Amino acid sequence: MIAVLIIFGAWPLIDGIKKNSEDFILAKNNISTFESQINEIENFKNSYATYQENLQKMDQLFVDSENPVDFIKFLEDSALVSNVSLQVIIPPYSNNKESSLKFVLFQLSLKGEFDDILAFIDRIEFGNYLIEVSNLTIENQKINQNIKKSESLTNENNAFINIKVFAKR
Repeated sequence: MIAVLIIFGAWPLIDGIKKNSEDFILAKNNISTFESQINEIENFKNSYATYQENLQKMDQLFVDSENPVDFIKFLEDSALVSNVSLQVIIPPYSNNKESSLKFVLFQLSLKGEFDDILAFIDRIEFGNYLIEVSNLTIENQKINQNIKKSESLTNENNAFINIKVFAKR
C-alpha cells in the first residue's frame, strides 16, 4: 500500500520538481546570456569613440551615388598629378539598384604618355575609394608636331577605362 502511495503520489511530485529544475536552469542560462550581451553592448558604447574614426574612414571608401562630385574631383586631381588629360562620362545606366552591392559606372577617356596613364590607373586603384577597373583599352598614336620649324615625334596614347565605384547604400 505504501509502495502504491509512493508510486502514485510522490512520483508526480518528483517528476514535477525535476521539470521545474530543468526550466530554472534554462532560464538562468538565458539570463546569463542576456547579461553577457548587455555587457558587450556597454563595452561597444564605451569604445565607440575608438571605432568611430575607423567607421568614418570606411564610409569615405564609398562614393555618394547621388552626388559624385568629390569622386570626380579626385579623378581630376589624379589626372593632373599624373600628367594626363581626362574626360569623365557617367552613362545613364550607371547606377545599379538590383545588385546586392551598389556601384556607379564611370567611363574615362585619357590622353597622355603610356607611363603617365599607368601612373593614373595606379593612383585611382590605390586611392581613397573602392574601385574596380572592369575594362581597359590603350591605343598608341604617333603624332607629328611642328615646334619652332623643327619636327619632333611625340608618343601620345589614348586610353579608355570603364570603372565601377562602390557606392553608399
